[in-house]
Amino acid sequence: MAARSGADSVGPMGDSLATVTEVLQSLAEKGYDTDFFLAGDQVRCGGCGAVVSAADLTIDEVYRFEGQSDPGDEMIVVALACRPCGRRGTLVSAYGPDSSPEEAAILRALRDGRPGEPGA
Repeated sequence: MAARSGADSVGPMGDSLATVTEVLQSLAEKGYDTDFFLAGDQVRCGGCGAVVSAADLTIDEVYRFEGQSDPGDEMIVVALACRPCGRRGTLVSAYGPDSSPEEAAILRALRDGRPGEPGA
């Protein structure tokens, strides 16, 4: 099961962290300097290049942004740690109507901490 700490979801974050860019910058300052990528039904760590399962990731923080009028503004930023290599970084994805079914399955697997492949 994926270890979890920090916030599960953060809504409006006040004036200090109001955009995805500001959150990414703040997380980079905390050492989340690796990019994680969604590739089909898998997550790839930019630090070690490995395809990792939900069980190999630690979710530290999740930030969710909702557009007031445009569903294209619905974004999620996940601060992750890769257990195989120890690197920390971020995964940025759309959710809601603009998210692909594969990406939605990966995000659910990360949220639920299911072992095995993220899309399973």
